[in-house]
Amino acid sequence: MLTYVQYFLDSFIVEFFKRTSVTHETCNEKAASLIKDSIKSVSIQESCSYTVYDDIRFKFIVQFRIQSLSLETTTLASKIHDDLASITTYHEQLEDTSQETVSVYSLERISGISYLEYHFMNNHVEDFEDNLVLQADLMMNLARYVVYCLTSEHCWQCRDRFFVASWKTSQSIDSTFFEKLRQKYIKDLQLLLYHLSSRFYLIIQRFLNSMSLIFFLLSFVLLHVNFSSCNIIVHSISDQLINIMSESCLDDIIDEDQNW
Repeated sequence: MLTYVQYFLDSFIVEFFKRTSVTHETCNEKAASLIKDSIKSVSIQESCSYTVYDDIRFKFIVQFRIQSLSLETTTLASKIHDDLASITTYHEQLEDTSQETVSVYSLERISGISYLEYHFMNNHVEDFEDNLVLQADLMMNLARYVVYCLTSEHCWQCRDRFFVASWKTSQSIDSTFFEKLRQKYIKDLQLLLYHLSSRFYLIIQRFLNSMSLIFFLLSFVLLHVNFSSCNIIVHSISDQLINIMSESCLDDIIDEDQNW
């Protein structure tokens, strides 16, 4: 039998502000001054941020983050994905007497709601059969999101271009990062070679022998690193896929603090 952890919005907000001396009231006042409108907390908060939006026009979002964003990466995402990626603006760091500083960002709000929020709104979380139907619909939507781009001669004129746009816009990286990443993959494969069953030996060894060629042939692209139900945006009524949101980076395997 499936069990679920109950989500409480207020509890998540309280836990976030336990990590910093910046107060809930200070963040709300700052957000209201930036948006110049009344504000409301988003219904699903992340553990390392506090996010609000304007409660009347529904056009802007203000986010307070303990972990800073890479504006270089968000700018690159906007260049690659055009109007599918909101332009992110950094404002300031709020004064904090603790070790955890709070950075303030704003961006235009993307239409639609998260796939997880759609579940909550329609009481699907406890209904497993409905979940299966929704998951099948989502997979079909994601397939169309990719296949239409691959088969269309007008890919750059359609909105269904999220994944292919990244692949068609390869990025150059410095040789130090390139070699560091290559060595990490070699180390990981060697661990598999030593610890997995011997029947995998030839396959893994083939990858190890071809690692230089693989790195030479493949492109480095902007990668979505948190492809989850919180970041898949769907229509609030039809559950049709609209967009993908969240931070992206070329690779976050080497160091979680870097974006290249």
